[in-house]
Amino acid sequence: MTTMTDTFLNQDLEGDKFSRFLEDQPHPLLYATVHGSRLYGFDTPGSDRDLRGCHVLPTRQVLGLQDGRETVTRKGASSGAGVELVTHEVKKVLRLLLKGNGNVLEEALSPLVLVTGDFHAELREIAGECITRRHAGHYMGMASKALSVLKKPDKADVKHALHLYRALLTGIHLMETGELECSLPALNARARLSHADDLLRRRAVGPEERQVKEGEVGFLEEEFDRLMLMLRDAADRSPLPAQPGCGDRLNDLLVRIRRDDLYW
Repeated sequence: MTTMTDTFLNQDLEGDKFSRFLEDQPHPLLYATVHGSRLYGFDTPGSDRDLRGCHVLPTRQVLGLQDGRETVTRKGASSGAGVELVTHEVKKVLRLLLKGNGNVLEEALSPLVLVTGDFHAELREIAGECITRRHAGHYMGMASKALSVLKKPDKADVKHALHLYRALLTGIHLMETGELECSLPALNARARLSHADDLLRRRAVGPEERQVKEGEVGFLEEEFDRLMLMLRDAADRSPLPAQPGCGDRLNDLLVRIRRDDLYW
């Protein structure tokens, strides 16, 4: 039976400060994890805390005429930084996983866990079967978005350059190994890109070094082109399947959630 109330708060992630924020969710949480710059390895003391998760609507509401909230977004603050919690209803989460949504995959598999339970443990086990060559397109799209922001003079922040590197290196690593790694420092320990190391250093130093330098955008465009070619090649050669093989298992998991739901 899937337990919807098994919860732990990771104190290393300021769980005591987030607990009230999480408890105020209008529907039970099946899991909640940390995403964004904290997961990517380039957060700062002032960085917003991006929390993501999965909630479950009452079975009576799912089966009835009233539509429930598929996505719930709440914002607050902790230790002077903004906190945003975005959760999707369990059916939406599972559908997005089947469609190759990389954000939901990263959120479900994040090692930075605030709320977990039996459902989350089983989902993490199944999630590996959801990884396909289609995820290459997700990371190409993320990198393209980061580059488009960098081309705007008033938006050319080191953070967006780090997002560009992170997305492309995560995609390459995923296509080559089938393993999801979201931390840029960990990824670059393998890739050894000196410019990425420099950006990480500048991000940590402070605001005075966080602006992308004159002429640096041109170099980042070259890096984008080079790494995009590597990602396309890795996807072409990847042993990953073209389609996910977890549809039946995710369907069974959802049916059990609805059947065992005591939250009628």
